[in-house]
Amino acid sequence: MMTPHEFPPSLTGYFDWNTFRSASSVLSAEQLSICSKTGIDADTLKLAQHLCNHYPIPEARRRELAETVKSFMDLALDDDRKTTLPDDVYWLVKLIHELGSSDSGAALLCICNVLGNRHPVESIMTIFAEIVKEAGVPDGLVPSIQAW
Repeated sequence: MMTPHEFPPSLTGYFDWNTFRSASSVLSAEQLSICSKTGIDADTLKLAQHLCNHYPIPEARRRELAETVKSFMDLALDDDRKTTLPDDVYWLVKLIHELGSSDSGAALLCICNVLGNRHPVESIMTIFAEIVKEAGVPDGLVPSIQAW
């Protein structure tokens, strides 16, 4: 159990990257389609979900996120709603909805929310790059800064 001021233990050697590389996608077909429409790198999103799923998130934070995602889910994402939102906003809301439906996606949303409230976007990319190094992600799976 970590105290609030401790960092997680080293993740190097913790993940079975060969299994991760050969496993079927963690992303649903819907998520892959949305990634394509929004220009989000699907492999980077998959890796981010996988890494974030291994960081402990307090239950209260998970509940808070679930409520936030539920508020997005309460928005009708039907054809009428699609015509009232710009395409990029519609697809991002849809992606948040999709991510919130899985534990790994919920963990990613929690961590990105915390980072986004405390750090500028450039720092978030650097933080994810550091997490990748700490986790010992093989070179062939490391996303570019642009992909983050």
